Amino acid sequence: MIYVIRHGAAGDRATWQGDDFKRPLTDKGRSQAEIIAARLGDRPIAQIVSSPAIRCSETVRPLAKRLGRAVEEIDELREGSDPKEAFAALVDLAVGLGGSAVAACSHGDVIGGIVEIALDQGAIVEGEVRISKGITVELEINDDRAVSLRCVRAR
Repeated sequence: MIYVIRHGAAGDRATWQGDDFKRPLTDKGRSQAEIIAARLGDRPIAQIVSSPAIRCSETVRPLAKRLGRAVEEIDELREGSDPKEAFAALVDLAVGLGGSAVAACSHGDVIGGIVEIALDQGAIVEGEVRISKGITVELEINDDRAVSLRCVRAR
């Protein structure tokens, strides 16, 4: 299983002063991160990876703390990355973990591409597909392919 999380609310990019890479979560984003941690905290997640952007690592930090895991930053999840490379990296991680899961935090463009790849592979969709901030896309993987997909919103 792969849990692909879009970072929580991080304010308006246009009004942020400074490097967008360093834009942090807002209060709402931190709340979303806590909700994600509570929801995923009992899942068999063996590895947590993130885009190097601050808002992404901040989104999965509460989950990492709850599970006693580190957050590993990987460039394949960086905004503007090739979704095919991101999907392949996540599948490789998940397959390498055996029956355990991987949680990954990235950006809307990359996650949207990952969802398209899953759909092209014939993944069965449960519910509505929306890639809003704080969403978790639950991808079930079998034999290196996505077989099901569900989007769960952080409320």
